[in-house]
Amino acid sequence: MNMKSNYLILLMLLYAGQFIVGQTFVSPDDSRIKFTGSYFNKVSDTVVIFRRHSDAFLALTDWNESLASDENANTNTGITINFRTDAATIDIHSRMLPGNNAWNLYVSYYVDGDSLETLKQKRDDLTAAGDSSFIYTINAPSAGEHSYRIALSTYSTIAFEGLTLTGGSETLVDEPLPEKPVYVAYGNSISHGRGQDVGNQTYPWVLAEEMGWRLNNIAVGGSKTSVPMAEMVKNEITSEIDYMTILIGYNDAVGYAKDTTYYREKLISFIDTVRAGHPETTIFVLGQTYTLTTENSNGDPVDFDDWRKVQRYIVDSLTAAGDTLIHYINGATFTDYSSLNNPPDDPVHLGIPGAYSFGLALAEVIKNTLNSSTAVFSHKSNSYISVFPNPAQKYITVSTDNGVLGKIGLFDMTGKKVLSSYSDSQITKISLGDIPDGIYLLKTEKGTRKIIKQ
Repeated sequence: MNMKSNYLILLMLLYAGQFIVGQTFVSPDDSRIKFTGSYFNKVSDTVVIFRRHSDAFLALTDWNESLASDENANTNTGITINFRTDAATIDIHSRMLPGNNAWNLYVSYYVDGDSLETLKQKRDDLTAAGDSSFIYTINAPSAGEHSYRIALSTYSTIAFEGLTLTGGSETLVDEPLPEKPVYVAYGNSISHGRGQDVGNQTYPWVLAEEMGWRLNNIAVGGSKTSVPMAEMVKNEITSEIDYMTILIGYNDAVGYAKDTTYYREKLISFIDTVRAGHPETTIFVLGQTYTLTTENSNGDPVDFDDWRKVQRYIVDSLTAAGDTLIHYINGATFTDYSSLNNPPDDPVHLGIPGAYSFGLALAEVIKNTLNSSTAVFSHKSNSYISVFPNPAQKYITVSTDNGVLGKIGLFDMTGKKVLSSYSDSQITKISLGDIPDGIYLLKTEKGTRKIIKQ
C-alpha cells in the first residue's frame, strides 16, 4: 500500500471520528440540571444567576437597615449544580459577575458521591483578558453514566451558562434529587466560609453532610444580627425548614461596637421573627466560636464569654416559655487556637481543618441533642469506640463493646478520605501505612475518634 493510500485512509478515519465523538450544548435552564443551596435563582435559557437572598432583602440599599453587604450576599457559598451523564468530558460554562470575587474562583466536584478534585480559575486572568466567561472542565473517571455534584466557591459570584457534553450519548439523564431534611445556616463570615475556598469546606456543609441534610447557607460575611434577614426567612422562604443554626454576634460586638443589651434585643427579635413563619423548625443557637479578639473597633474591651452567656440566657428563656425546639451549643467548646485560619493575623475565622472539625463536632452534639429530652444540651460523646495506641506510628487497634464496627474511614483534617476498611467484629487492627504524620479523624458506625500519627 503506497503513501497516498495511507493518507486517504487516515483522512477517512479522522472524518469518521467526527461522528464517533461529537459535542452537545445543554442550556442552563434544562430541567435535568438541578440546583441546591439557593432559594431565589434567576433562571433563563442563557444563564442562571444564583441568589441566596431575595430581591426584597437585596433592595435594602441602606446598609444600616439590612446590616449585610449586598456583594457578600450575592456570593455562591453552599450552592451546587447537579446532573447525570455518560459524557466523557463535561465543560461547565461559567461567568464571573461583578461583585465580591476572590482572586481564585474555585469549584469542587463529586462523582457518584465521592469528592474527586478542586478546580481553579484565576480572577486576574479573566479581568486582564477583559472577558469574564470561562470554563471548568471535568473528565469522567470511567465509561458509563455518572452523577455529578459541583460545589461552588465561598467568596465568588459565578453565574452558570450551561454544559458542553463530549463523548458518550451526549445527553443528560433526568435524575431527581434525593429527599433530605432542609437545613438553613445563618450567620456572618464564620458560617459564610471566610478561611475556606469552596462551599464544601465550610462547617455548615460538613454538618449537613454528616446529618444527611440539604444545606441552604444564607450567612453573609460582615453582617450583623439582621431582623430584615429574619423577615426574609419568615415571609419569603415559604417551604419547610427542618433545621436552622444561628451563629451571629461577632460583628455586632467588634465592628459595630454594640453592647450585650443591644445584641440580646436583636437576637430575640430575630428568633421571634423566624419562629412566626417557621414554628416547627428546630433551631440551634451556636455560642461564639473561639477568638483571640479582646476589644472592639473603639478600643473598648470585649469579653465574648459575656456574649455567650446572653446567647445561653435567650435559649433558656425561650425554653422556659415553652419552645421545646430551640437548643444552645457553645461553639467555643469545639474550637481553639488551632482551629483558626491564620492566627494571630486572623483572630476569628476558621481554617479549612478547623471548619471541618467544628462541623463534625456539631453533628455529634446535634445527634445527641435530637435523641435527648434536654432542650439545652451539654456535649457528651456518642462514640462507643476505643483506639490504642494513640498517638500511633504504624498500627492502631480499634474496638467497641456495642456490636460490630462496620464501615471504617480515616479522614485528614480537610475531609479527604485517606483509608477505608470494614470490620464485622468488635475489634480490628488497622495499618496506617504510608499516610503522612498528622491529625486524622477515624469514623466507624459506632462513633468517631481523633487520632494522631507521629
